[in-house]
Amino acid sequence: MAKQRIPAAGAPRGGGASVKTSTARAAPAVGAGEHAAAIALPRCVTVLLGGGTGLLAFALYLATMAPSVNWRFPPHGDSGDLAAAVATWGIPHPTGYPLYVLVGGVFAHLVPVGQIAYRLGLFSGLCAAGASVLVFLTVLRLAGALPRSSAAMRYGAALTAALALATSRTLWSQSVQAETYAQVALFAGLIAWIVAGPRDARRQVWGAALTGGFALAHHTTLGFSLIGAALALGLSYRNRLLQPKLMAGAVVLLLAPLSLYLLLPLRAAQHPASNWGDPTTFDRFIDVVTGAPYHHYLDHSLTVFVQGLPVAIRLLFTQFAWWILPFAVGGAAVLWDHDRPFAVHGLTVIALSTIFYTEYKADGRENYLIQADVLIAVFAGVGMLAVLTWAWNTARARWRRWLPAAAVVVAIVTVAPWAIVGLHDFNLRGDWKAWNFATTTLNAAPPHGTVTSDQDGHTFALWYAQRAGHVRPDVTVIDPRFKDPAHQR
Repeated sequence: MAKQRIPAAGAPRGGGASVKTSTARAAPAVGAGEHAAAIALPRCVTVLLGGGTGLLAFALYLATMAPSVNWRFPPHGDSGDLAAAVATWGIPHPTGYPLYVLVGGVFAHLVPVGQIAYRLGLFSGLCAAGASVLVFLTVLRLAGALPRSSAAMRYGAALTAALALATSRTLWSQSVQAETYAQVALFAGLIAWIVAGPRDARRQVWGAALTGGFALAHHTTLGFSLIGAALALGLSYRNRLLQPKLMAGAVVLLLAPLSLYLLLPLRAAQHPASNWGDPTTFDRFIDVVTGAPYHHYLDHSLTVFVQGLPVAIRLLFTQFAWWILPFAVGGAAVLWDHDRPFAVHGLTVIALSTIFYTEYKADGRENYLIQADVLIAVFAGVGMLAVLTWAWNTARARWRRWLPAAAVVVAIVTVAPWAIVGLHDFNLRGDWKAWNFATTTLNAAPPHGTVTSDQDGHTFALWYAQRAGHVRPDVTVIDPRFKDPAHQR
């Protein structure tokens, strides 16, 4: 009887898999009860655990949330510029962040608590919590590569991965202030979740294209995740991607959200208080959207890459508990055999993020590794599940019952120490330093006087106090580094 060309559970999802490959990687036969435990994941339990993960992550961020703008975490002072732009529906520093200003602005103007900067911090915390939930769901999707694992093992591994990301050092620092990088983590998690989804060319390609368009309208470095998704889907579907209807739809869905950048010249023409670069002409628009003022920070030399690579690796290692990285390496190896498209996606994102970190010399460049952190967390969840599955298959029957509990213990041990440390290291609840500086400086100026500043943190805090807090709008703030008169107001 001829063998069907339908991959067995746990077989690779890459396109064009042969009958031989599918047969070779089919899961060993298991009992009906064990097979049911491996496959069936109760939706109510998934919702409760996923929602609980997000709530726990947000509770940690809320407990350490900055009440105003702050200078403590890199990029030092940018929260003042972003919050001032949101308060005035204006244009922050390049690339203009139209999606952040639009969505963050709606959120900040509807939530009636604290200052604008505090509300944007809440927005960051919600996005970071959402990224953790997406890591949880992505690991559960990828768990099909290990069909003999029980539901308890899958949930334990997924929880460990999600909470490891939630308590990672860089993401936590960006989730308690008005910044853009928590949203980067959210988009990276959403794209990974789409790539890990059931094989459906139209749904995955169009979903990745639409999400990628909005991602690029938020932060252009999310192109790393988009490139990874394109390679993964190309490996999955190959020639099917050449179908005109499929590709035409993908192009339209990708480009449509990018039209948000057209809001920049439209808003600049109305001369808002925050109007970085005044992108009312084509040349200035291109400069803002491409981040041209910051291109001098890039150095593509091999020497710079070699020198920066050990630093990047050390940063990635110190984001999580030390055993997360070995789990991640194991998870990447497992997925390379069982779900190569996703492995290619994750490794591409990690590689591109790391290369960019080594070449970009601006303050706060460690934040560009957040996309890599998301994929490392996913790999680690799969790696932990692989270890648990191996232990299940090799352990004696009387020891197997302890493996689900072991998964829970690993999750707790992974998260608890980092949560305790994070509650101390990232606590900005009483940080009024930047706000007090700005209000004291402005109030000390004579009527219609001038205040001069030559540091980003000081300048942006002064802008925020004036434009969002309405403190001494009669005073002119001058930063001699900015030649554009739009900044000298």
